[in-house]
Amino acid sequence: MKRLKPFTASPGFLNAGSSTATRSGVFPHVGAVGIGAEYAVAPHFTVKVEYLYDFTNARPEVFNPVAGSSIPFGTRTAYHIARVGLTHHFDWLSPPAAPVAKS
Repeated sequence: MKRLKPFTASPGFLNAGSSTATRSGVFPHVGAVGIGAEYAVAPHFTVKVEYLYDFTNARPEVFNPVAGSSIPFGTRTAYHIARVGLTHHFDWLSPPAAPVAKS
């Protein structure tokens, strides 16, 4: 597992202070959970539906806009992603169907 170096923000517009945070990038700090289903509606077509929950847990941070003052906040992000799709399946690599003999 690779450890990330701490990030220090440099002073600038709306950022008179600095912040140091280390992000591990491993569960339970970040992750994704999802579920999906796919159903064939014709020989080469399927309909699919998917749901994905993607998250980054809260990290306490402190913003120092002016010397001597501080504003605490958290950095949690979460996304709920839903997808619906129609898929066409190409069958280019399979051998051609054998001819049917008529009698």
